Amino acid sequence: GARALVSDGRAVRGLQGELAGSLATMDFLVRATSGLVRDSLPQALAMASTVPARALGLARMGTIKPGSVADLVVLGGDLRPRITLVEGRVVYQR
Repeated sequence: GARALVSDGRAVRGLQGELAGSLATMDFLVRATSGLVRDSLPQALAMASTVPARALGLARMGTIKPGSVADLVVLGGDLRPRITLVEGRVVYQR
């Protein structure tokens, strides 16, 4: 069954206090990892898209090509979300 989770704004925990997740957003993680090593932006973007899709066996996700799922986040030069598309439709624009 589903586990009950609680958040204090800093971490997500199970009812017994065990760590159960992160509150970090994907764009934050891309910014953080791309800043660790010079020229690491391509690797950071892959860690947020291609790598997890491949690990989960989701062949139609994590890439931009014909036949792929059209769920995308367009980042600005500051690596913050500017546009979000779900099934090819803009659902967020800044």
